[in-house]
Order: sequence, then C-alpha cells, then structure tokens
Amino acid sequence: MSSIVYYKMSSSCWGVSLHFDLHKCANTELINNSDKLVEWCNSLVETISMKKYGEPAICKTHHFGVDNKEGWTLVFVQLIETSNITLTIHCNDSTADAYLDLFTCKLVPNLEYIVEQHLFQWFQCKTLSSTKINRLA
Repeated sequence: MSSIVYYKMSSSCWGVSLHFDLHKCANTELINNSDKLVEWCNSLVETISMKKYGEPAICKTHHFGVDNKEGWTLVFVQLIETSNITLTIHCNDSTADAYLDLFTCKLVPNLEYIVEQHLFQWFQCKTLSSTKINRLA
C-alpha cells in the first residue's frame, strides 16, 4: 500500500519542482522563434534572481504524431546555477499550448506566483494551470 505525504515548502526541503500548462498562447511568435525563446528565458532567469549556466539547448522536431496529437515539439533547456528550466512546447493547427518545468534548490518566496505572472505576460496564454512538488532528499 502506498501513501501520499504532503509537505509545506520549508528550509529543510531540498528543492521545488514547478510544472505549468499554458493553453491557447496568443504569442505564437514566441513559441515559434528560438531567438525569442532565449530572450524570454533570459528575462525569466533575471526575474527569479537565478544565474544562467551556459547557453540554452534547443531542439525542434518536425511534424510527427497520429490522430489529434499530430504536430511538432520544441524542447528548450536552460541550466541555471540551482538546477534547470525546461520548456516543452507541443503545437498543432488547433492549439498553441506550452508546457514548462522548472526545478530549483534555491528557495525563492512566491516563486510559483512570480513565474505564473511572467508566463502570462510573455506567452499571453488564455489559461494556465500549475503544479508544485516539494522535493525531499
């Protein structure tokens, strides 16, 4: 039998993993342009007071998939001093969705709220949902 344990973020927590689902993003130029994604990421890193480690890795696939999941994927990874920011975008003709994951072991007050506001501003998504997981050693 498995059990689920919920923890509040505290100084004893190893880190936090944030997951954001962005739906119907109006700023399709950002989603489709690697240079704009780098600009966005630089802004996010500065906004959350992190330090970049090297340049981002960007990989874009061509069309693939079947049925209503046909589209393309772009994966964007920026290492930061305290872990990484990963952006996975899957798009097709009927959606403009993006999925963002951020892991950090640096405790930043209100990090989830700060990142949500940044995502709304840059991606201009119609809706956004998020999940926060406290990571324990």
